[in-house]
Amino acid sequence: MNKLILVFFEANNHKLYLLEKDPFILTLIQDAESIKDSSYPVVGVLSAALVATHICKVPAKHKRYLYKTLPFMLEEGTALEIETQHIASQIQGDHVRAIMIYQHSMESIIQQVANLGLKLQALYADADLIPIPASSAADQVLRFNEICLIKTAEGLLAHIDNINQLPDLTDGEIQTPNCSRQNYCATAIAGQPESEQPAINLLQGQFAPQSTMIQRIGMLKRLLVAIGLITIIQLLYWGITGSYFDHQAEQLDTQSAQTYLSYFPNDKTIVDIQRQAQGHINRASAINNDDSSFIALVAYLGEGIQQNPDAKSLLVKSIKWQRRKGEFAVEIDADNIAALEELESNLKQANQLVVDLNQVNQRNKNSGQGVTGRLTIVAGQHKRQGNNL
Repeated sequence: MNKLILVFFEANNHKLYLLEKDPFILTLIQDAESIKDSSYPVVGVLSAALVATHICKVPAKHKRYLYKTLPFMLEEGTALEIETQHIASQIQGDHVRAIMIYQHSMESIIQQVANLGLKLQALYADADLIPIPASSAADQVLRFNEICLIKTAEGLLAHIDNINQLPDLTDGEIQTPNCSRQNYCATAIAGQPESEQPAINLLQGQFAPQSTMIQRIGMLKRLLVAIGLITIIQLLYWGITGSYFDHQAEQLDTQSAQTYLSYFPNDKTIVDIQRQAQGHINRASAINNDDSSFIALVAYLGEGIQQNPDAKSLLVKSIKWQRRKGEFAVEIDADNIAALEELESNLKQANQLVVDLNQVNQRNKNSGQGVTGRLTIVAGQHKRQGNNL
């Protein structure tokens, strides 16, 4: 937000300023009623004379529980009753910089702002707003008329109202900005310059600002917008994914139809590829399971050879299959004609086949002793069909 309300807390009163960041304009607010219940963020600045700063080394294992261990570490180095103090801290490497202020002072400051219908978003000590450049290890001392603000390189703070009380300086020189203290602090708040010791917001712990109803509504709106965007993105993703897979499914259907027609070109209409293909497969299976099929007749021949006492001497030389007749012609070598006759008899009795041993020849001398026979095997149903014709 471009505008801020600055509240400078003096010894017994406070002053209100309206800060415009761009362009930088700082205006004293004469009538507090004019900004009552304003929606502008409110930042407070108090005198560093009201606070005490401490720097102490913190073991790494204590950093996690700093809010519990820090009061005990500070209690050893201060004469103040730690229970009466509000502590705001800032970790810097293996050290922690802490600012202490009386709790009743914090309560008074917050109440003064509440009486104006406002709510503090941040609270700084004026001297803590002085930046410590990374390239300089010197203390920073600023003079505003009779007031001096001091911030050491380590981050210790001081606010001196009387220039005559200024101690001897060794590490820093007095600088005199060409503006008022209020303008200097407002500039630091508006610009937040880079510093080795950033200003500590005193509104920590029990005094941390709570979200207002407007802020909560704003957060809820942002959350709803984020949820809406995520939902839209998810719906778009689902839509794109669904479109992609629909396209893939259409391509697969087209390829399946082409493949089906290449195997079954007589089917002119395709309604359900899977069921139609399964029907063709079932019909083919029914034919293959028929006793007159080539595979069935080969199986019968194999069984007959195994049952033959001279099975080792039986050697199938060739097979001729005529599908339309269901006729199976086999040329077989055997040691003697009795083995072929035994095979013929077994096939007839066991499988009710029509088997004819219609040709037996003596093997030539080059082929060794034995005979070669020709068996014609026909399934019973084909034989009956042939007789009926």
